[in-house]
Amino acid sequence: MDTNNISLWGRDGLRPEGVKKGGLNDDWLLAVFAALAEYPERIRKIFSNFDEKKGVYEFEMWSQGKATKVVIDDKLPVYSSGQESFAGQSEWRGAMWATLLEKATAKFFGTYSDLNRGHGSIAWQQLTGYPSTNLSPKWMTTKEIIDFIQTNDDNKNVMWGVGKSAYSILGHTNWEGMDFV
Repeated sequence: MDTNNISLWGRDGLRPEGVKKGGLNDDWLLAVFAALAEYPERIRKIFSNFDEKKGVYEFEMWSQGKATKVVIDDKLPVYSSGQESFAGQSEWRGAMWATLLEKATAKFFGTYSDLNRGHGSIAWQQLTGYPSTNLSPKWMTTKEIIDFIQTNDDNKNVMWGVGKSAYSILGHTNWEGMDFV
């Protein structure tokens, strides 16, 4: 990895675009990173203390409703070929926040391999301390779904869905009686 022009937040500041998948099956986690980054102050709050020059980062994560500190260094694993095995934005805008947050999450859960399975609602709770709601839209009316999305959009809550891929619902608007999500 070319470390020139790399910084914690990147050349253009903390942005959700470009969180890239590495060698793990942790799309569920990366989708939450990107969704939280829609409101950059939420990611900055997780980075509770750090010293970029020394390469030490402290994160505030949550377990059973209690804040837990996780401390890591900036040393990152690579495959024997030299290919990056982690998520990140290092090739896109020079940001390392997602890469370091993935490492801290791996430490929180135990190992990187523990990130190969998971659910966005678990990551949401672990990273924010806020509860997560799982819905079954097939049992809801369209109005109930739109009302839920509108309420959460008004409160700047980030929502996501999981099908074959994880995705974020970033907003809602109504125009001439039609709802757009």
